[in-house]
Amino acid sequence: MEISTGGVSDLTIEERCQPCYPSWVEANSLNVGSVNLGAAVYQNPIKDVEYCVQRILENKKVPEIEVFELGMINTVRELDDKFHFASPILFALVFGHGGEMPATVPALRHMIDALAENFPGRDDILWGYTQAHREDWEMVKTTLDMGASTVRIGFEDSDCIAPGVHVDNNAVLIAEVADIVKSKGMLPMTPDETRAMLSIPPLAGRGRKVW
Repeated sequence: MEISTGGVSDLTIEERCQPCYPSWVEANSLNVGSVNLGAAVYQNPIKDVEYCVQRILENKKVPEIEVFELGMINTVRELDDKFHFASPILFALVFGHGGEMPATVPALRHMIDALAENFPGRDDILWGYTQAHREDWEMVKTTLDMGASTVRIGFEDSDCIAPGVHVDNNAVLIAEVADIVKSKGMLPMTPDETRAMLSIPPLAGRGRKVW
């Protein structure tokens, strides 16, 4: 269960970090820099970023680190030096918004190269793919071939299942991407397998009943 600390809004960083506190939340998104998103400016000054890092880590949540530009990967390395993220470090590489990295293979390669440059020799780096305004599945398929551990699919980014074809619920999109994963000779992870990958304790070990 991951809840966002982000969003283009008038919320203060203290308000944005409220999802760090509930015991049932297992992970939080972590935005590490400012960027243009179309006509909007997504503001994440470093003092707010560090406040968010502290709230996530002190509440023992797993950060999914949202990266919109190459320089943000360098920022994560500096944050790791200061705050010591637990292993593994999970990156969500975001493409396709107006004003940020385009959803192209060369742009993705630049991001992957920057991860290797900033975290040489570390085997605890995982990365996933997010594409705003996605109209087809070609880049999703390519990212799976290039080693993505996660793929984010849903209405926050796109409601297209094919060019010009929109759907009215997320389940249709999730079923489609699950089929794509299987076509690559892989299987979608179960919730418990995902927890194991991200070093999140099993539900049974956290004193909660599952109905």
